Amino acid sequence: MLRNKSFITSLMFILFSCFVFGQSYQDWKWVHPTPQGNTLRYVKRFDANTWYGVGLAGTFLKTTDGGATFFYHHNVGRMIAARQHANLMDAHFFDKQNGIVVGSTGSIARTTDGGVTFDTLAANPLTTSNTAYKIYFVDNNLGFISASSGILLKTTDGGATWATVATGVTSALYDVWSPDGTLIIVATTSGNTRRSTDGGVTWTAVNTGATSTINRMVFTSSTTGFVAGSSSYCRVTTDAGLTWAAANTGIPTGLTFYDIDNVGSTIYLTGYSYSIFKSTDNGAT
Repeated sequence: MLRNKSFITSLMFILFSCFVFGQSYQDWKWVHPTPQGNTLRYVKRFDANTWYGVGLAGTFLKTTDGGATFFYHHNVGRMIAARQHANLMDAHFFDKQNGIVVGSTGSIARTTDGGVTFDTLAANPLTTSNTAYKIYFVDNNLGFISASSGILLKTTDGGATWATVATGVTSALYDVWSPDGTLIIVATTSGNTRRSTDGGVTWTAVNTGATSTINRMVFTSSTTGFVAGSSSYCRVTTDAGLTWAAANTGIPTGLTFYDIDNVGSTIYLTGYSYSIFKSTDNGAT
């Protein structure tokens, strides 16, 4: 009988200990892959040693020794479930200390200590039903955020406050670009862009010549730019978005691209799981 009482007491202690542990939200660490396995949507290279990244489930990570070690956490942005934060879609870092990240549940969060901590923006025009897809800064003060439901936000104080810019549509805006705050181009669905030449007061719809969703837009000069998206979609403009031409020669059909970038005159398309594509002739091939 004494043995049974001792067993029951021990069992109750173990169960109670497990319950306390389960409620204490102890941090879990990635074992494989390392340092973590959430999809990354943004990577910033400051120099050979310092890289930052943000991604799904509130993920922020950085290395300051060329990848030998990483600092990371998963608590950036608004909460979407118990102990799970927003899916981060994009970021902009002014320098190694100061940056802004955006993502699902209308998240806009800022860091001033190199990503160690993030403060969720108090006066945020986005609701938890919105997703912020891209953030673009013209300079250290003037910036834009493109989001779902045709929402475009603008800041003139480095991201401290944001105001809504009417775009005339309710479809998702997947990217935004502006050279000066006067000319603004946003990328949306069905191969469409919207273009403003008066700082967002009025807009004109411009189709790029396809029906695919535009995931990403990049300009290599004030007049030359590229858009990329689903269905092997890549098109180029040389007149600041007034007209667009095909730039997909050499790209197999059926691919989806999520990013496009340039190093000098070389253009890179990424997002397809098995290949990176590049062009050295302004998208001709």
